[in-house]
Amino acid sequence: MNFTVERYWKGKPKRETFVFTAQNSFCSVGFADGERYLVFALVNDNGDINTNLCLRPGPVRERRQYLKLLGRGRAMKRVDIGRKHNKSLDACGGGVFPSMTGPAMGS
Repeated sequence: MNFTVERYWKGKPKRETFVFTAQNSFCSVGFADGERYLVFALVNDNGDINTNLCLRPGPVRERRQYLKLLGRGRAMKRVDIGRKHNKSLDACGGGVFPSMTGPAMGS
């Protein structure tokens, strides 16, 4: 699923980030277009960002307690990406355990 990064806590994530999730299993995450998410993920050896249900990604409205613990983070520079429904994605990227929040943009 593609996301647009608005805020991050570590590393330097790309403005538009693709997050992989398990397919056809109990671990897969169903992201909905336009919904804002907090996503905790792992980075594999190829640099791909992966998440699953065990990492507890979810809509921002249901994960506000995690955002309070993470603090403000760093804001990405705002750019026109040409899609009205792309509001924001907060990303705690970098290292082995990035996390991010924001709207999904389709796969």
